[in-house]
Amino acid sequence: MKTEIFGHWADETWHEVLTLLAGMLAPKFLREILEWLLPQPDPDDVCHHVFLAARCIGEMRRREELGDVEKQVLARTKALTRFDLRRRYESWDEQATVIGIRIRAVEMVAMVWRETADTRTWLKARAQFDEHWAARQSAVQELARGWKDDPETLPILKARAQSGEHTMVHQIVVQELAHGWKDDPAVQTFLKTINIES
Repeated sequence: MKTEIFGHWADETWHEVLTLLAGMLAPKFLREILEWLLPQPDPDDVCHHVFLAARCIGEMRRREELGDVEKQVLARTKALTRFDLRRRYESWDEQATVIGIRIRAVEMVAMVWRETADTRTWLKARAQFDEHWAARQSAVQELARGWKDDPETLPILKARAQSGEHTMVHQIVVQELAHGWKDDPAVQTFLKTINIES
């Protein structure tokens, strides 16, 4: 199964099928597959094996039976927020790929590990302090959409809106505040006081 079926991990068109299959496997078999999948070579720097592993875990009902491999997949997925090529970019497409991987890593952690308090704490840290704008942007969006009722979410978004933030992050913050808190007069008044162009 590892080589004949999950051996298609590099082809993203297989991921939906492989993810559904993972949800039907006994945890001990999935654990073996994930332990095999994580160290697979990734010469094209697309990280499909890590994202597939995370999605497979998202399909599991009894994750505790996966043991340490779940922690390994979570750590590898979080690490992708700092992903970069091991060489200089040769084109805009390569830079766009790196940005896409960082954004997707944040989205994947938020989706698969949504129920843990650690995820919320991690997202708050990424939204405020991540060194790369793409991870900050994605974390802001995930917080605004998935943790709107958390009392710390709105203050974080307001602080990002008032900071000298990267244009892409600033636009997402304003957008999420405008849509997510459209019925809150105080937030709408706040939006009128900030510089939308910054």
